[in-house]
Amino acid sequence: MNYELRSISNIQLLNACQVHQAKERRGVHLLNSEEGRSLLEVDQESHRGALGGSGVIKTDPCAFSELKIYPGRGSKFAARDGKVHFFISSKTRSLFHQKIKPVKLTWTQASRRFNKKVKVDDIQKKRTRRTTRVQKAVVGMSLEEIKRKRAEDDKLREKAHEAQAKEIKERNQKKLQAKKAEKAKVNKAAAQKAPAAKAAPKQKVQKGGKR
Repeated sequence: MNYELRSISNIQLLNACQVHQAKERRGVHLLNSEEGRSLLEVDQESHRGALGGSGVIKTDPCAFSELKIYPGRGSKFAARDGKVHFFISSKTRSLFHQKIKPVKLTWTQASRRFNKKVKVDDIQKKRTRRTTRVQKAVVGMSLEEIKRKRAEDDKLREKAHEAQAKEIKERNQKKLQAKKAEKAKVNKAAAQKAPAAKAAPKQKVQKGGKR
């Protein structure tokens, strides 16, 4: 029984060797032919393209440890907010979900940076886009007025406030004067009516009965 198994394994090995030799011969034949050379060039170009064109392998940093993740390695995690996180191993993924700070672990890049074991100059700050606000006109105020008020200094605002206060004061004084003039007219008209009433003689009323 053992002899039969050995013979089968030897036959399989022999077949594998023959296939390998045939492949090698075919490869040599292809290299010697023009078709084989063109195929080899295409293969090399595709390999360079996979490396990023310049022969450098494109890597992604781990979201937790900040170590380089080479193509075909690591795992991705898409959060609810739409951000995609790369993890080099299940260990880093687990620590990230446990909300453990990378600074607390000595083997992470964040810890090395915190303890001044890595140069900080090499690390570039993440650029944030500033949102541009578009100003629109409001009911009762034009866009030019809004811009002018924004550009005003504190001194100009104080002057404008004083002028406005002065104008309101003058308006109130004019109103008071108008009220006083109306009151004076009413009093004058009442005074003219009073003497006419005094001119009429009063009848004397006799007190007591006749004797």
